[in-house]
Amino acid sequence: MIFRLLLYGSLYKSLKLFAHLPFWFLNGLGYGIYLLLEYLIHYREKIILKNLRNAFPEKPEKEIRHIKRKFYRFFAKLIVENIKMFQLPLDKLQEYIRFKNPELLEGYYKAGKSVAVMAAHYGNWEWLLGLRNEIPHHPIAIYKTLNNKYFDTFFVKHRSDYQAEMVDMRKVPRILQKYVIMNIPTLPVFISDQSPVWEEIQYWTTFLGQHTPVYLGTEKLAAKLNMAVVYFRMIVEPKNRYMVEIIPISEDASLAEKYEITDRYFSLLEEDIRRAPEYWLWSHRRWKLTEKRASEEKTGNFRFEGNFRKK
Repeated sequence: MIFRLLLYGSLYKSLKLFAHLPFWFLNGLGYGIYLLLEYLIHYREKIILKNLRNAFPEKPEKEIRHIKRKFYRFFAKLIVENIKMFQLPLDKLQEYIRFKNPELLEGYYKAGKSVAVMAAHYGNWEWLLGLRNEIPHHPIAIYKTLNNKYFDTFFVKHRSDYQAEMVDMRKVPRILQKYVIMNIPTLPVFISDQSPVWEEIQYWTTFLGQHTPVYLGTEKLAAKLNMAVVYFRMIVEPKNRYMVEIIPISEDASLAEKYEITDRYFSLLEEDIRRAPEYWLWSHRRWKLTEKRASEEKTGNFRFEGNFRKK
């Protein structure tokens, strides 16, 4: 245990040290990381290519590999940006990310309306914390506890420096209900493009032309608490900068049709990915359960609303 503490402590100090380097140097380091990912270790190359081919069957192989290279370049950029984050206090981080239309949140706040944000692994989602001073609501950053408790403590402490309340995803309903009782409008941010575990699948949508299992937690919780729902569209700009456009999905989730909010979110995300695919996280096995569904269908079963049902 002592060895681990020393190791993680050394890692933290090393990242803090690198973070003090100027962006021009770190971006140069990022190019070196890109070369390493692309040509030496071929980071998750098979997964990335498989995801791209399945998502864009109409594209020729040359274009697929071009997108892969652009993804590696951006992924390397993400690494150095998030290293730099260890040295960027809130007033500095907010110089690199801004809202296009912050007046929408101000309107919700004046109406006493809490807002559920549906964001994605697109652009630099970690830098959404830099929007804190433009958000009138009480912001809540939702995260999944890491298995490694040392890394978990490390990242939660670091993210908490940006004045957003960090809440484990399993505790979100209780925390949001507490603020409803206190009459405090909240703005929880859900990274909503993650894959559920097989036993908890409640809904399949069509995303990038594929059957895709999705979480329904955001729309269910927003409906229960009469929250508005918005999508944070992240636009990547030059020089490590980002702009976020707030896209309304529902003014009151309790009035929306079942699955309407979730389907609208994935439709918006797909628009962004088709416009600039290199900025999405292609290195994760997002459709591994889609393959399992195909296998189950061959046996005469498929997954729907959390249960196996015959065709």
